[in-house]
Amino acid sequence: MPLEGKPKLIFGSSMQALTHVARGRVRPQTERRLIELGLPLFTPASPTYPERDWVEAITLIAADLLPGAPAELQHRNLGAIAVGRIAEMFVGRAMIAATRILGVPRMLERTTNNLRAGANFIEARLTRLDETSWQLWISDVSGLPGFYAGLMEGGRRIVPGWIDEMRIISLDGASCTYVLNRRAPSRLA
Repeated sequence: MPLEGKPKLIFGSSMQALTHVARGRVRPQTERRLIELGLPLFTPASPTYPERDWVEAITLIAADLLPGAPAELQHRNLGAIAVGRIAEMFVGRAMIAATRILGVPRMLERTTNNLRAGANFIEARLTRLDETSWQLWISDVSGLPGFYAGLMEGGRRIVPGWIDEMRIISLDGASCTYVLNRRAPSRLA
């Protein structure tokens, strides 16, 4: 978590995934606003971005991809699409390979590290509830709990045996607690 008085920052690799999703798929006025925010649509990513710009970018892109849907569903949809784009990047390919080696439960345990790798203000705790479910607490979801749920759920298209559902069970200020479920243990368990 940031020290008192330090800005909340999202790291460039997180913005890069949004770039891949947005490019060519959003309205021209959305694209212009994303460029004003510094989103790397046509340029290399900056090392960091203010959290408020991240939130606005997610909100704009998600609304263009799933117009008329409730905001949480829009954000969840964008999260699922973004994880697919992350999987195409070097770091994503490495995470998929690690999951195949370590298995889904052990890779889920690493989720807390992966979340911290995307921002300077996120802490997370994962607790295994039973063979097919976990509880995940994220200290600050920037008002976008559906986006984080979509990121996790999107992995099921990429990783055999990944979680099937990430349900929000409570919001407390900036933090969110989820329950993650998968139908049955996979051969990667």
